[in-house]
Amino acid sequence: MARGNGQLANIEVPRQEGPADELSKIFGPLKPLLALRNRDLGLAGSDPQNVPIVRGRVVNHLRSIGVPRDIIDDAGLCTSELVANGVEHTVGGWAYVEVSAALGELVVAVGSGSSKNGKPPHINRGVSPNATSGRGLDIVESLSSRMGFIEPSTADGREATVAWFALLRDSGLIQVSAVPPPSPAQAIDTLG
Repeated sequence: MARGNGQLANIEVPRQEGPADELSKIFGPLKPLLALRNRDLGLAGSDPQNVPIVRGRVVNHLRSIGVPRDIIDDAGLCTSELVANGVEHTVGGWAYVEVSAALGELVVAVGSGSSKNGKPPHINRGVSPNATSGRGLDIVESLSSRMGFIEPSTADGREATVAWFALLRDSGLIQVSAVPPPSPAQAIDTLG
């Protein structure tokens, strides 16, 4: 498949045929908890200074709905790593972050543009502990119960990358039925 080029800040993946369906095949029904879009927040997807802003919004929202602190800490770090990878390694940077709950798992998906080098995401094995980069996906893999990548086409035919991870807690993550799903506008309003 040909890789897209140019800026991909306004990526839109159709919900009927996009990553949510692929993630639902993996996890079963997903309950939306938070949706952040870079364009709605006025953040440039390719600006690395926005990584801690996105992390903070995810962490604050998880805290506000009663997710256990150990899960929040891991979700914050893993979200930072995937958003930073979107900034560094994809055309146009990150475009959205979606947080959902599945049975006993918290699922975070980060959508971004197509790979700058035309290669799918991969975990670097054997990176030196003293290296200043190259360990992000290894960290995500270590902290998550599972992780993966989906490479859908966008509504306008451009390619994209969706990196996702899931966090599991032995005693159950959260009571999914007790958490009302916010609309993206509500989620942004409560966090902004």
